Amino acid sequence: MRNLLGLLMAFCSSFIGIQAQKRTLENGFEALAVKNYGIAKGVFVKEHSNYPGITAFGLAKLYYESKDLYNLDSAWYFIQGSLNSYPLDSMKLSQKKLKKLHEKGWTRANATTLYQLIAKSVFNEFTETKNLDAMTRFLIDHRDYMEYPMALRTRDSLWLDSCSGRDLFCWLDCSAASPASDFREEMLREMDLIAFQEWVKDNTEIELATFIQYHPESKFVMRAQDEIYHKYYQLEDTTKFKQFLTKYPSNRNSSKIWKAYFDASIGNYDSLRMVSFIALHPDYPFKNSVLQELTWYGKTLFPVGNDQDLYGFMDEEGNGVIPFQYDEVNEFHEGLAAVMKQGKYGVVNLNNEVVVDFKFETISDYQSGFAIVEEHQQFGLMDRVGKWIIQPNYSDLQLVFSDLLLFSENHRYGVMNTKEQKLLAPTFTDFNPLNDQFAMVSNDRGTGILDASLELLIPCEFQEIIPFSQGFLVKSNQQWGVVDLYGRTVVPTEFDAINSTPFPYLMVGKGTLFYHMDTRTWKASTAPCAAFDRWREIASFDGSSFIINKKGSFVWVDSTLKVLKPLKMASIQFVTQCIVGKQKSTDLWGILDRQGNVLTKFHFTEVQLLSNGFMKVVEEGKVGLYSNLGKLVAEPRYDNIIYWPEMDLFLTEINGLQGIMDVQGKVILPNDYSSIKVFSNQVLSMNVGNQMLYLNFKTGKVVKPKA
Repeated sequence: MRNLLGLLMAFCSSFIGIQAQKRTLENGFEALAVKNYGIAKGVFVKEHSNYPGITAFGLAKLYYESKDLYNLDSAWYFIQGSLNSYPLDSMKLSQKKLKKLHEKGWTRANATTLYQLIAKSVFNEFTETKNLDAMTRFLIDHRDYMEYPMALRTRDSLWLDSCSGRDLFCWLDCSAASPASDFREEMLREMDLIAFQEWVKDNTEIELATFIQYHPESKFVMRAQDEIYHKYYQLEDTTKFKQFLTKYPSNRNSSKIWKAYFDASIGNYDSLRMVSFIALHPDYPFKNSVLQELTWYGKTLFPVGNDQDLYGFMDEEGNGVIPFQYDEVNEFHEGLAAVMKQGKYGVVNLNNEVVVDFKFETISDYQSGFAIVEEHQQFGLMDRVGKWIIQPNYSDLQLVFSDLLLFSENHRYGVMNTKEQKLLAPTFTDFNPLNDQFAMVSNDRGTGILDASLELLIPCEFQEIIPFSQGFLVKSNQQWGVVDLYGRTVVPTEFDAINSTPFPYLMVGKGTLFYHMDTRTWKASTAPCAAFDRWREIASFDGSSFIINKKGSFVWVDSTLKVLKPLKMASIQFVTQCIVGKQKSTDLWGILDRQGNVLTKFHFTEVQLLSNGFMKVVEEGKVGLYSNLGKLVAEPRYDNIIYWPEMDLFLTEINGLQGIMDVQGKVILPNDYSSIKVFSNQVLSMNVGNQMLYLNFKTGKVVKPKA
C-alpha cells in the first residue's frame, strides 16, 4: 500500500511537471504581454535549449521593448537567432501547440517585422557614431534589410565625407565597396580630381602632357589640354605655334593654334602672305576658307555715310564702291556685311549683291560662315547663302566658347553646337561668357563657373563669384574664398573680404585684421595688421612694401610691418603702380612712386584713375594725362580727355573741337574737328563743318569720300 501510494504521488508529480512544461512558453509570452519581464525572461532562458527560435523571439522582444531591460545588442542577437531557428522549432510543435503560440504572437511575420525594427535601430546607432566599418558589415550581412537602399546611401554619404581631404585610396575603397552607389558620379569625379591634383602639382607642361598620356579617359584631359594650349598661345610666337602643332596634334585646341599661327604669319591680312602660308602649310584645316577669303578680300571696303543719313561703302582711297542706299550698315566680315533697308536687315557681298533678303530684325557679323539672325523676335543660325542651319525657334542665341551656341528656352539657358545638338540642357537662369574658356552661370541654387568642356568647374552653390587672373573669388554665407582655374578650393570661404590687386597678391580681411596672400603659393606674404578706412583701395602689396594707417598717419611698411618711411599726406586716393596723395599744407594732389619719391608737384585739384591705369589730372581747370608709371603723357592744356578702351585711344577736347591722341601721347588727329566718333572697329568718322572725313585706324590714312 505504501508502495502504491508512492507510485501514485510520483505519477501525479510527473503529470503536473509535464502540464507546467506545456504551459511554459505560452506563460512566457503572457508575462511579456503584461510587462512581467522577470517571469518572461526566466521562462525563455529555461526553455532556450529546447526551443531556441521561439525563446529568442521572446528575448528579442523583451530586450527591445522593455525600458528597464533594454539592450539593443542582445535584441539584435536574439532576433537573428529567432529567424534562423524558426523552421526547426515549427517542426517540433504539434499543430495545436503551434496555433496557440501563433496566437501569443510568435509568427514568422511578427519575427520579420521585429527584425526590421531592430535592424533600423542598430543601423541608426552605427550612423550616429559614424562607424563606417560596422555599417559596411551590416550592409554585407543584411541585404534583406527593408531600408537597405537608404542605408547604403547613408553609409556612402558618410564615407564620402570622411574621404574629404584624404588621399585617393579612401575614394577607391568607397568605390569598390559600393559600385552601384547613388554617389558614383561624385566618387568618380573626386577620384579624377585627386588623381589630377597629385599628378599635376606644379602645372608644368611635362606634368600636363604625361597626365593626358596616362589618363586618357579623365575629364581633366580637356583642362590639361587647355592649359598646354594657353602656355603656347600666350607666347604669340610662330615657332612655338609650330612646336605645339607637332607635339600635340590631337589637342582639342589645335584649330585655335592653327588660326593664331595663321594670323601671326600674315600680318595685316596681307594677301601675298596668305598665299605663301597656304603653300607652306597645305594641311591647314581652314585652307578652303582662306582661298575663298582671298577672293572676297580682293578689295577692302569701309562704311561711309552722307548728310542724308544714308550709308554705303568706300575703298581705302575714298572712292565710293557701294552707293548710299542703306539705313544702317555693319562692317564686312568674311566678305559679307549685314545692312538695313526700310527697317529690315539683309546681307550683301562686296559687289553689293544681295545674298540674304531684307526681311530680318537683326543679323550679326559672319563668323566661320554663320550669322545669328532674328526673325519675329526669335533667333536662329543662317549660313552664307541665307539657308537656315538652325531655325529661329530660340528667344536668345549667342556664340560662346568660340564654336558653340548659347540658347534660351523657357527663360533658361543651355548650350548646343551648330548642328543643333543640345550638349547642355537649358537649366541655367543666367549665363555670362567670360572668355573662350569660362562662363559664369547661375541656377536656382546659386552661381558657378562652366568651362569650355561644358563641365562645372565650380558648382552652382555660391552667392557671388568674381573672376581674376589666377582664379575666382567666391562668396558663400557672406564669407569669401578662392577657387583656382582648375576648380580647386585653394582658399577656404572663411574671410570677410578678399580683393585682387595688380600684383600677384590678394588682400584678405578677417575681423579687424587684413594681410596679403601670394597667389603663387596661396600662403600669407605679410604679417596681419589692423584694417583701416579704405584699406582695400590703398594697401596693395607689390612684393616689397605696402601702406598702412598707423596712429592716424600713413606709413610704408615691409612684409613684417617694419616701418620703412612715413607718408606725410592728408589723404591718399589710390595706389597701383603709383600713389596719388593730397598734401596737408596746400590741399592739392600729386603723384608719387611706391618708394614715396615725388614724381609731380602737388598742384592738381583732381586726379582720376582711368580704366587702363592712366591718370587724368586737372590743374587750374585744364586736363592733362600721366601714364600708370607716373610719366607725363600730355600737359594739362585740354578741356577734357576721354579714354576709348575699344580703340585704346584718347579723345581730346579744346574749345569745343576734338582730336585724337594715342597712349604714348602722340597726336593722331589735331583738335580741328567738331565731332569724332568710333564708326567701326577700324574706322573713325570726323566732322569738319559739313564735311565728313574718315580715319582708317589700321592704315593711319584720313580719307575724304569722293563723289
